This record gives sequence, C-alpha cells and structure tokens, in this order.
Amino acid sequence: IGPAELPSLLPFLQLRGLFDLRQVTLQRIVHLLPAGPASDTEALMPLRDRVFVMANALLNPDVIAPGASASLAINAVSALAALRDTRLNACLSSLLQIRAPWLSRQLREKLRSTASSWAKHGVEDPQLSEAIARLG
Repeated sequence: IGPAELPSLLPFLQLRGLFDLRQVTLQRIVHLLPAGPASDTEALMPLRDRVFVMANALLNPDVIAPGASASLAINAVSALAALRDTRLNACLSSLLQIRAPWLSRQLREKLRSTASSWAKHGVEDPQLSEAIARLG
C-alpha cells in the first residue's frame, strides 16, 4: 500500500474498531508518507475528518490519561500532521490546555521524527515546523 491508497485505511479507524487496529492504522498513515505530507486531494477528506474526530475526542481532559488513550491521541495528532490537515493547530491548542508536559514531549518527539524523515527528501513543511515549535 502506498500514499495513493491512504483512503482505503478509513474503515480501520471506525469508532467500534479494536484499539490496536486503530493504533496501527494511525501509525501506518504517518509511515506511508516518509517523503513528505499528503497531497491536498479531495479523496483524503473522509480520512482527515475521521482522524480529526478521533484526535479531538481523545484530547478531552476528562478522557485522556497516561497509557492507551494518550498513545492513541499522540498517533492521531501525528497522522493529522502527516495528512497536512488544517485542524492540526486546533488539536495542538487542546493538547496544550491539558497541561501535561509528558504528552507534549511525546508528541513533539514524534513530530520531530516525521520532520527528520521529510528533510531527508528535501521537504520542509511550515505547518509541521510550527507545530513542533508550539510544543516547545
């Protein structure tokens, strides 16, 4: 599966899906884009929407906790960045309002890894750079 097949991952992110399957799917989205962010195609909108809904729900201070939900939230926000979703900043604001330095640190490292991978291919994404800077 390559970047062109990203929309086919949407069924694996269903609300009632197994936690591990959703976790792996979010990680796979990022790994399918090692050379740069996803293109802005209409075909990716349902996938972007689902990832945003997941990230937004998981970044609720009453829901998130160290462990499984935090890991899923980090992977969802990371996938939003790789998909070049414009709602990334809204998710970062929610994350920063939780005031959990460990969570910000984990996401920052994950986004730095993505930025490093893209830099090897000569790609620098301003939205990703801004996200990393916001996380400290």
